[in-house]
Amino acid sequence: MKAKRLKTIVAAAAAIFISVAGTSVNAQNYLTVYMDSISELDTVYTCNTFDTIKFIPCSGNLVYKLWIACKLIDPGGLECDTIYPDTLFLPSSFKGLVSFQGDDGMNFVGGWIDIKPLSLLGMNKETSCGNSIQLNVYTNYSGKGIPEYTWIPVTGLNDPEIPNPIATIKGDMEYTVTMNAPNGCIVSKNITVTFQPINSPSICLVSVDSTSKNIIYWDKTASSCIDSFNIYKETNVTDVYQRIGKISYNDNNLFLDTASNAQIQSNKYSISAKDSCGYESARSTAHKTMHLTLNQGLNTVWNLIWEPYTGIPVSTYYIYRGTTRKNLELIGTTSGSNTQYSDLNAPAGEVHYQIEIVSPVVCNIPDDGTGLKSTALSINTSRSNMVSFIPSGLDEIRINPDLFSVYPNPSGEILFIKSSRAGIGFRRAEICNITGKVIQGMILEQSETQMNISDLESGFYLIKIKTNRGTVTKKFTKK
Repeated sequence: MKAKRLKTIVAAAAAIFISVAGTSVNAQNYLTVYMDSISELDTVYTCNTFDTIKFIPCSGNLVYKLWIACKLIDPGGLECDTIYPDTLFLPSSFKGLVSFQGDDGMNFVGGWIDIKPLSLLGMNKETSCGNSIQLNVYTNYSGKGIPEYTWIPVTGLNDPEIPNPIATIKGDMEYTVTMNAPNGCIVSKNITVTFQPINSPSICLVSVDSTSKNIIYWDKTASSCIDSFNIYKETNVTDVYQRIGKISYNDNNLFLDTASNAQIQSNKYSISAKDSCGYESARSTAHKTMHLTLNQGLNTVWNLIWEPYTGIPVSTYYIYRGTTRKNLELIGTTSGSNTQYSDLNAPAGEVHYQIEIVSPVVCNIPDDGTGLKSTALSINTSRSNMVSFIPSGLDEIRINPDLFSVYPNPSGEILFIKSSRAGIGFRRAEICNITGKVIQGMILEQSETQMNISDLESGFYLIKIKTNRGTVTKKFTKK
């Protein structure tokens, strides 16, 4: 550095006097800086490994003049002191510029150094099972020599002695990396790696099979870290779920709920995935099956009412009817915002109904040789339970049905049965569900009697009134 430029700086520095220097001659641990090794502008890195920075002119040929210490003041200013002892001591926390001013008897000798705290920076990371992640720390050190690094613990690291090791872990981990700089400074940094569970899987559809059991289909994307899928079913408490099954990732991506009965009610399902590290994802968006009920209007008019499908937007419901369970044909459609449909032109006699939706998303079920199916499936439809009216399954009416009344309708806990004509000869009354199955009965001994139906679930029922002259069938609703 030229003497003329230095004199200008010194003159400016002398105008501002602050106390930045001390004579810490009793300090036991200091970073030593030899000024004759300083070029025109060098950087010295400090750290709390040392108590003090000790500046020494060093060469015996130097004629000492003075020190200039300029302390960095935010935002970006300097406050300077001119200091005269041969050896300068500054606290290790000092930030700023220091210059030695002297001569060798003939020429000006001096230099400026920039004092900076040594730093070690790095960011916390996130990873998941089966994935590796690169950790990185950075330092502002650019002096002579190469820093050394040590990571603790070494768990999951490919090399614990470099600034950027690869980590492969199976849970949350906190590492401490220590850097030893060539100037004797030691700094450390904590790096936390947070383990993230895998993403939630998605249910494609839930549907009802031919045996009135619910079946759940879900997406199975290619993955090396998924171990299995958990299937959850809503209990009798809203939004409270119970795990009902577990399917290995290598098995088919479908589950048959053998404990379900679609003729009784709809059911709501959700699934989660479990990775090979033992972590379970959040549950998926729930899907709920459709539940269809049937009641008869005048003559051959049949009214269909169903609970809507939930889990995906439904644009259209498709209504199917058949005179057997195997010859269903499409007879109409209605908007996805509707949940009722009346069939005004149903054939007399046996009749069967089912509701269907079509999803815009196809769920692919591969054939993996498990024996559950023999070919791959592509699923994009869901159907409700099937409801039926089978007159042959009930005694054929051979007397005038208007001779009997059943009330109130809808009923609460008591159902009254009354005949408008004496002498018909009561024998028995039987309550059947919509498929004709007898679920309650009692002997009739008089033309007016009552039945306790408090144990029946809400819904539509048939009551068969058997007499000496034949059988009458009536419909009623239990509230």
